[in-house]
Amino acid sequence: MCEAPCVVERERHLQATSQVDGLRHRRASGYGFYDGVPDAAIVAGGPALGVQRWAEKPIVGRGLLIDVAGLLAEEGAPLDHRAGPALDADVLDRALARQGEQVRPGDLVMVHTGWARWFLDADDELRAEVRSARRATGFRQSHELPRWIWDHRVAVFATDTFAVEVLPVDPGSPFTGTAPEDAG
Repeated sequence: MCEAPCVVERERHLQATSQVDGLRHRRASGYGFYDGVPDAAIVAGGPALGVQRWAEKPIVGRGLLIDVAGLLAEEGAPLDHRAGPALDADVLDRALARQGEQVRPGDLVMVHTGWARWFLDADDELRAEVRSARRATGFRQSHELPRWIWDHRVAVFATDTFAVEVLPVDPGSPFTGTAPEDAG
């Protein structure tokens, strides 16, 4: 008989809960890891680029929720998470204007799309369809989002989606050469 913890574990998938990836989560093909850390230094339990560093010296700042779902619903274009739409970075400024907010240097930004709630409320068949198609709402792979994050001096950028980026990868992704494992 499944007790409450069993239900929690069955419903909580590694990429469907709060998580922060360490800088060794992804390697740029042909370039290596962040700050030139060599492949040999990346070992399980090792200190190089691990997320445990953030527990040793936590990131603390003002949290800012950007309600993209609310904006798009108000504009008459609610997100169709089953289709896995690609978002452009300009939606962030529009949502902030709607909220009467602005990003301050060092903010911890969370983008609300409604995807996580939609996925958790979906039936098993719909979840399986979306997973097998590797389809999820997210930001289009482009230089605009990293530029937006940099220009606004954001300390942490997070979304309520499977990944920050849209899946499948946008065919026009400029990152196909540096992230061929993910097709850009």
